[in-house]
Amino acid sequence: MKLSKYIITTSIADEKDAKSTSQTIIYSCLSNQTIVITNDVFRKITNGDFHMLDKRLITELQNSNILISKDNDEIVELLGHEKLIDDNISLFLNLVESCQSGCNSCSKYYDISKSGNEFVSSINNFIENRLIKKDLKTFLLTWKVDDPIEYFETMLSISISNLKIADKKDLFYSSSLICHGIFLTEEVFKSLFKLCSIKKYHISLECSNSEATESTIMNILSILENFPFLPQDGIIFEVNIKSFDIAHAIEIIDRFSRAEAQNRITFKFEFVENEYVSQDILAENETECLFYAIENGFIQSILPTRVILPCAAADSDSVSVDKDGNLFSCNALPLSTTDIISRNLIGNINQDFKDHSPETKFRKWLHDLAENMPICYNCNLLPVCGGGCLLKREEGISSGCPSFKYNIEDRLLISYLNQKSHFNECIIEYYKPLF
Repeated sequence: MKLSKYIITTSIADEKDAKSTSQTIIYSCLSNQTIVITNDVFRKITNGDFHMLDKRLITELQNSNILISKDNDEIVELLGHEKLIDDNISLFLNLVESCQSGCNSCSKYYDISKSGNEFVSSINNFIENRLIKKDLKTFLLTWKVDDPIEYFETMLSISISNLKIADKKDLFYSSSLICHGIFLTEEVFKSLFKLCSIKKYHISLECSNSEATESTIMNILSILENFPFLPQDGIIFEVNIKSFDIAHAIEIIDRFSRAEAQNRITFKFEFVENEYVSQDILAENETECLFYAIENGFIQSILPTRVILPCAAADSDSVSVDKDGNLFSCNALPLSTTDIISRNLIGNINQDFKDHSPETKFRKWLHDLAENMPICYNCNLLPVCGGGCLLKREEGISSGCPSFKYNIEDRLLISYLNQKSHFNECIIEYYKPLF
């Protein structure tokens, strides 16, 4: 046996009991399971002294993929793992000049024409052809607009068609919206929810622009207070807080907490990088806000979970369409350089489907990872990251690593404190050395 390389560990101690034995939290990136053991036991595991441990503990560690067989080549097994379920399609409709998706891959702008009836007809035909080609169960659609009213007729026409197709083919259909919150009034929301069946709303708050931030917050609070939600509606507002100052983010969390919006709001935190602030400091700020949100009753995703691909850019079942009808696998690609676009352009909705490229540079990521062995090859976070942002790496902006790379140990501790009673804590006296 040997210790898996795809684990995260951090040490903890009970501050209330100075005599207590220090413990180590182990998180498996392969199984997404967490186990807590004593530091003494962890040292024995690290040193390979398995004969000195209780067999029940060894079985627990093996079941959690923390201990693996000695001859297990984890990277080969990881990269050779194919998608078990290929029964969904994701479509990203980008109807704006600027990216609001919150992935931080770019901040550029580009000019494209307004969408019209021809665009609507082409999209509907494209979707129907995509759905006919496979025996699918799930259809996920994401809209990206600035002002929903400006594109409402387009959104309504396509949504009605999608709902009919989903009903006819017995598909689970889910629709979400990325937009500027200042335009998402209660009346606009009502139309989007009732007529377009949009259930998830991604809103970015720029703390530097207090007037726009205040208008956005008031819009969301008005919707939450006055709209008659039912539990089965599943309405969620994902609020992406962009800030230079942690105090601004805390203040926004407090606003929604006082409004008792915990069951409808989730947060993402993005602290702006500059030459004076390191990535580690930004990660610490994110951790502090994450913990504060949890303390105030908001349900947050703390630990990353197992993924096969880094993002939609490498997914053959995910397509992004801009208003010119160009097809990409990443919604931010239209904002990139000409060379990168040419290597990742799938085709156009007005082209014959035979002319569409089934493979692009980003969609060959797993093959490149196995053949070229980039930095991700030896990273212990690969099972929960998948490779990060391919576009950032391609553009040379950064390594493309997710923020949790810089605060994963803090996240593990937060998860432990938040869900301690649910963890499988293997701190039992009979787990003593046999010799």
